[in-house]
Amino acid sequence: TVFGKVALAAVILIGIAQFFTWLPHFYLFGMGVRNVSVSISPQEAGSLRRIKELSKPRDFVATNKSESKEKNVDRLYLYSAFLERPILFEGAQYTSHRSSMFQEVREDNRRLFCSTDPGEVVRIARKHEIMFLVAKPGTDIALSTSLPEWLKDISKCEGIKIYKFEKE
Repeated sequence: TVFGKVALAAVILIGIAQFFTWLPHFYLFGMGVRNVSVSISPQEAGSLRRIKELSKPRDFVATNKSESKEKNVDRLYLYSAFLERPILFEGAQYTSHRSSMFQEVREDNRRLFCSTDPGEVVRIARKHEIMFLVAKPGTDIALSTSLPEWLKDISKCEGIKIYKFEKE
């Protein structure tokens, strides 16, 4: 039918257009213009390995690394790739910033690291089923000076802080 031919032609044209939109990216990568290397410090690697050993595949992890001002912001998925665990808030640059859900999760993630109220931290952790907090290198959580009994510092490497939520 004529409609079928038109629909097929439209699908093929859309596919061709999408193919051509990727060409500049492949060209820049092939010419060595775009740097796609990713690296983390040995302390980060050791700390993330420790979380992977202590956690179950479905345990959620929260980190403040996604709020980083790093130049390669698109490389922030590294923690979830290395851990093979879900991260509460990653990939902010790929999410609609106007979404109320996005803003709520972003704010909850920020509060996990900035709040000095233990009740607020545990409420947010329960709400999102967070089992571990990982502070980006050189930072710490606001509760670190007086940890509640349900939050344990399990850091083994210097420079990166890891906390585990214990069941009450």
